[in-house]
Order: sequence, then C-alpha cells, then structure tokens
Amino acid sequence: MKTLLARLQEPSTYAGLAALLGIVGVNLPDAKFQAITHAVAAIAGALAIFLGENNGPTPPPVAQ
Repeated sequence: MKTLLARLQEPSTYAGLAALLGIVGVNLPDAKFQAITHAVAAIAGALAIFLGENNGPTPPPVAQ
C-alpha cells in the first residue's frame, strides 16, 4: 500500500494516467463520458507538468 501511495505522488504516474485516460476516452461511446475522461486526462497531465519528482536515495558514485 505504501508503494502505491508513493507512486501516486510522482508526476510520471500522472503522465501515464493522462495517456491511459486519453486512450480510453477515445473509445467510449457516449460523448459525455469522453469529455469527462479527457478533462481528467488534462488535469493529470497538468499535474505531471507542475509537480516535481520525488528525490529517492542518492545512487552510489560511479568508480572511474
């Protein structure tokens, strides 16, 4: 559950959600549902743009 909540805080998750909703919205038969999914996709895409990625642990230095 913690992993899912952590993923929901990353902008890349919103970008993926926007893409999936955009694809689903194209295939819905009712124009009202298409409009709703496109609006949610637009919001998710905007969140992906404006939210910063969470900084995870610093990777170890590369030996040269």
